[in-house]
Amino acid sequence: MFKHVQLGAIEALQLGEAWFTALQSEYRARRIIAQQLFDMLGCKYRLGQEGMFIWAQIPSNWASGEELVEHLLQKAGVFITPGFIFGSEGHGFVRVSLCSPPAVFERAMQKLKPLQK
Repeated sequence: MFKHVQLGAIEALQLGEAWFTALQSEYRARRIIAQQLFDMLGCKYRLGQEGMFIWAQIPSNWASGEELVEHLLQKAGVFITPGFIFGSEGHGFVRVSLCSPPAVFERAMQKLKPLQK
């Protein structure tokens, strides 16, 4: 493993419980707003997903994840990752990363509002 990654891990482990609690709180807020984005799109997702991404099944009125993603990009300037790029099991799914702050999700939802029926 790259030495600087190891040094960063050592530093992170020495930060104490408060740092981890704050980080968990931040990711919880990101997860909640990402779920709201999926709700807005009519996507179905499983609660309790862990990690840095949330996967969601596309609504049945879309033929594919690619079609939904292309529509969102062209009509609202919002990009969501289509699941197919991760393999055949990803067809019919989309994925968002929780690495962006809540303000990014809020901006995306504002841009998507005009597309709501």
